[in-house]
Amino acid sequence: MALAAQGLHLLLPRWQHRVRASCLLLPSGKDCGPCRAPLCLRCGPSPAACQQCVARLSQLDPSAEQDVPVYRSGAGACTKCNGGPQCRACGADQACTACAEGFGLNATGFCVPCLDTNCRQCPSFSRCAKCASPPAGSSTGFFALDAAAGHCRACPDYCLRCRSSDGVCSQCALGWGKTPTGGCAKCHTAACLRCPDSPATCLSCGFSTYLTQARGCESCGYGCLTCKDARTCTLCPDLSLVKGACVRCTDPRCADCSGDLGFCRRCRAAGYEVDLRTGRCGARAPHAPGAIKAAGGAAAGADASAGAAAGAAGTAAGSSAVQPAIWHTCGGSLVHPRVVLTAAHCVIDEWTGNWIADDTMVRTGGYELDGGAYEERQAIWPLVHEGYLDGAPQGHPNHDLALLLLDEPVASLPPIQLAARSVQRLPPGSTPSAGAH
Repeated sequence: MALAAQGLHLLLPRWQHRVRASCLLLPSGKDCGPCRAPLCLRCGPSPAACQQCVARLSQLDPSAEQDVPVYRSGAGACTKCNGGPQCRACGADQACTACAEGFGLNATGFCVPCLDTNCRQCPSFSRCAKCASPPAGSSTGFFALDAAAGHCRACPDYCLRCRSSDGVCSQCALGWGKTPTGGCAKCHTAACLRCPDSPATCLSCGFSTYLTQARGCESCGYGCLTCKDARTCTLCPDLSLVKGACVRCTDPRCADCSGDLGFCRRCRAAGYEVDLRTGRCGARAPHAPGAIKAAGGAAAGADASAGAAAGAAGTAAGSSAVQPAIWHTCGGSLVHPRVVLTAAHCVIDEWTGNWIADDTMVRTGGYELDGGAYEERQAIWPLVHEGYLDGAPQGHPNHDLALLLLDEPVASLPPIQLAARSVQRLPPGSTPSAGAH
């Protein structure tokens, strides 16, 4: 064409491109001719014989203002269904037989909104056949269908099922119980999961609690998700289950020591496996993938520059920086050439009670985040105060102390001087006077 020769092209609307599906291969076998029947999608063996109509007007013209179904008569003619844009199916006489959700047929066969606004399906607009449902996970907004009257009755708040005749609740949501007036009230017992017959009578408790003989809910204990009683835990999501209690494995590289606190079943640190003789996690081989290089190396396989840009060191002689992996997280004090004193929360997650890091690196003598002279050692074993988290609420730990054993002694800094045992202890909250030791 002349326009194409000049580099110009005409772009037809999408619906005009889609109309090209309504064509028939001509006897010449080289050209296609349009189907003669209006609204025909596929025809043959002649252009006048329609075999398949479009399902809706929008299939040929997305811009159609009234998108209605199309019906194919026995004679092969395609005609629009009556009933309006909310019609979804029609019969042989083009009369609408089904409407969209929330719509029903009126006396003239036109789809109009259901008379009951809480109705989802109403074959006849004045009588409801199915009520609307609330969003998934909701505890309110339920309805009961009164089949005799053909309308929806609202259930009380937090009621999942109620009688259609009077709206009296027959099933309340979790955490709620039926009241004498037919509604739902919150269970009286804190942490109660089910009190179906009465808010005052708890039948089961929520996670991390158990039902007592007095129908109360008590805590299962630290780290326990489900239990039979205060001494018998059945599921520990973050810790290991040992003799009915959730405990932290002795080995920080251990993922599961269920049954025996000191004997690991499975290691969580990459490059480690259980030594069946000791029950601890040991490196498979020196510098194995995932293991940590000793004395001044970055994580095996890690970029050397990333190791050099690791966290800051201590700010005084005898101090150090504790850093799981290569990120600076905590400070510490060198109390022995191979021992660092730090906070327990630097190595233990006070919310889960489990170890934070599999391998902790310690830098001493540096003052800069990305340079300066320093020594780097690997903490090969932590020792946490036995009273840490014992009986303390989450987020408020007691005895926040831990010792880290280093793989090699620190040579560049002297350990700090510890107080002698003979020094008089001061009461909590008191301030030492001038000249005190």
